[in-house]
Amino acid sequence: MIQLCDICKKFNSGTVNETVLFNNFNFKVNKGDFISVIGSNGSGKTTMLNIICGTIGADSGKVIIGGHDMTHKPDYERYKKIGRVYQNPALGTCGDMNVLENMSLADNKGKRFGFSSGVNKKKLDYYREMLGTLGLGLEDKMFVKVGSLSGGQRQAMSLLMSVMTPIECLILDEHTAALDPKTSEIIMRITDKIVKERGLTALMVTHNLRYAVEYGNRLVMMHEGKCIMDHAGKEKENLDTQALLKTFEDISVELGN
Repeated sequence: MIQLCDICKKFNSGTVNETVLFNNFNFKVNKGDFISVIGSNGSGKTTMLNIICGTIGADSGKVIIGGHDMTHKPDYERYKKIGRVYQNPALGTCGDMNVLENMSLADNKGKRFGFSSGVNKKKLDYYREMLGTLGLGLEDKMFVKVGSLSGGQRQAMSLLMSVMTPIECLILDEHTAALDPKTSEIIMRITDKIVKERGLTALMVTHNLRYAVEYGNRLVMMHEGKCIMDHAGKEKENLDTQALLKTFEDISVELGN
């Protein structure tokens, strides 16, 4: 589904602050995987997502998505196959537009624009039905500006909007980090439901070790631009939060913290 082949990435190249993050980094996401990616700050988690999505480019190497070389393709070309949900709920929705307008915007992703209205009110009931599956009362707020919704409601909308057009892979970039614990649990249950029902491949960066253990079929730990742990299937099922925490502590001691 997704392959990163011999990826090299430097930051502040040619300066005294030059940092080599990835050096011939290889990573493969199989079709149908739901991968939890964990690691300390600076380990390369979000940079990996950005390279996959085309937000930043690699210095060298290849990015293969769905069997196609997307290395030099812009981000909007990649988003034909990818949906992404960010840490900040405000990044996945437009606060100055109402719920109906946001849903219509997502529904029109990748379509040609003409002089017709961007909002199809004939789809109002369809959007209400979709929002009703979230269980957050959004189906009754179609004409409410999204900026007045709670962070959890906006993030749930972002999730739904990211999969409204056919995609193959869902990228989740710490998408519960900005939410309170109760709302985070709701968003994770919705995430799991969407991934399973739609048969998506998913890549989730998280700092919540329990979520990393509880959700998905594969767990990857990154450190200094390398995958130092990669467990799938039964191996992952046998992991627990305390074991992961112990690994983090060992890494911290190695770094002198």
